[in-house]
Amino acid sequence: MVFKRILHPVGQGAFFTEQFLDESGKVVHNVVYDCGSFTSQPNLVEYEIRNTFEKNAHIDLLFISHFDEDHVNGLMTLQCQTKIDKDTKVIFPFGYDFSS
Repeated sequence: MVFKRILHPVGQGAFFTEQFLDESGKVVHNVVYDCGSFTSQPNLVEYEIRNTFEKNAHIDLLFISHFDEDHVNGLMTLQCQTKIDKDTKVIFPFGYDFSS
């Protein structure tokens, strides 16, 4: 299995992905770390998402480090391009209080 990590150049913010590929180069697992940016070119995150994931590619693991806009404002685009469902493991910040 081959491991590929991409640090997406989206300006201020964070968007990192990892893909695990089988011997034929087919993506077996997709991992996303944050997905956002604040920049003068707001389409950078959308461009990176569309060029990284095929339409309806399954996201296996989604890490959200914290909920600042520049780390999460691309999640809607990610959800439209990929498949984030009940089988996707989502990791939120430790100790985050969702009740507030």
